[in-house]
Amino acid sequence: MNSTIGERSEPALRALGTASNPHQRRIYTFGVGHDVNAPLLDGLAAASRAKANYVQPEEDVEARVSEVFRALRGPVFTSLALEILDEQGQPDTQLLTEILPAALPDLYAGDELSLFGRFREQRGVAFRVRGDYLGAPRTFEFRFDLHRNSVANSFVPRLWASRRVALLIDEARGAGAQAQANDPRTTELVQEITKLSTQYGIMTEYTSFLALEGTPLLQQESVLAQVRANLRDQGQLQRSGRAAVNQSVNNQRRVAQAQLNRANRMYDPQGKQVQFSGVQQFGGRTFFKRGETWVDARVVALGAAAKIDRQIEFGSTDHRALLGMLEASRQQAALSMAGDIVLQQDGHVFYVRRPPAVASAAPATPAAPTPAAAAVPASAGA
Repeated sequence: MNSTIGERSEPALRALGTASNPHQRRIYTFGVGHDVNAPLLDGLAAASRAKANYVQPEEDVEARVSEVFRALRGPVFTSLALEILDEQGQPDTQLLTEILPAALPDLYAGDELSLFGRFREQRGVAFRVRGDYLGAPRTFEFRFDLHRNSVANSFVPRLWASRRVALLIDEARGAGAQAQANDPRTTELVQEITKLSTQYGIMTEYTSFLALEGTPLLQQESVLAQVRANLRDQGQLQRSGRAAVNQSVNNQRRVAQAQLNRANRMYDPQGKQVQFSGVQQFGGRTFFKRGETWVDARVVALGAAAKIDRQIEFGSTDHRALLGMLEASRQQAALSMAGDIVLQQDGHVFYVRRPPAVASAAPATPAAPTPAAAAVPASAGA
């Protein structure tokens, strides 16, 4: 959709789409091939609570369009509205924040509605969803006891984070090539995308370098600069072409993610599916691999201030004590990886060293950092 006549500004085109749709009809957009402005199609669809659809050159256009129309044949639950209730059944807008999706979609036969949000206190909460169900007003209410939250639910924050990252990426890409590199909002987007990607191990086209050897994890300014450059070059300047379409497809999957994408599978600019083994999640924690050492994202978040407080030999009394601390919060899986492990627990940074035989016959473990060194081997902090 590369029009050469009339309005060319993407923000103006999106505003025109909203102004021309006073009855808030859903606008399902189709991009056929790669010569389309993918972020614009995404924005027009998202603004009307619809979905952008992309037909690859090798796909049958008619079959794909028919498939979409069959799926959209008559929504069963429309005009949805969400209300959050406290333990007494009273509306409370402060119980949950950053609820996703922000605007509830129409539900069609076979659809599921997944709601994510961040809670402030561990107490009872209820979701009340109102709408028109098969043409008649209907209310559904679901109660949850947040006291029962545990590490067994550690997958939920990562699902929320995946959707949150997708929302931030959509905003950044929607700003288009007109976005200023020094714009305060762009800076905020880069910082939050980087923080969530690091904390939850969510690799995107713009942050996947974090999972690669040689990335200076502790040099936060360098990392932010790289994310900013990637987002600018790929997300904002690439408006059409195979790479732009694949970015939209990847982000659609994050927006609708209902189960963990542990391997961080995504399409690269050429349309090939790739995944990353240098980042893993265990017991609600994220670890990045550097050489034969796994580094806790909580340590990465400390940046240049990261220092090792204690070095522990695998199988020692101190190791068993650390394992006991982790067991108390059901996070003992964090010590199950082969190789050395650097993690933060109870405000202290521990370096757990494994003998070569325990490290699955891995190459010799890296030398222990000196007291003045950062909490991770040089390959992670240099």
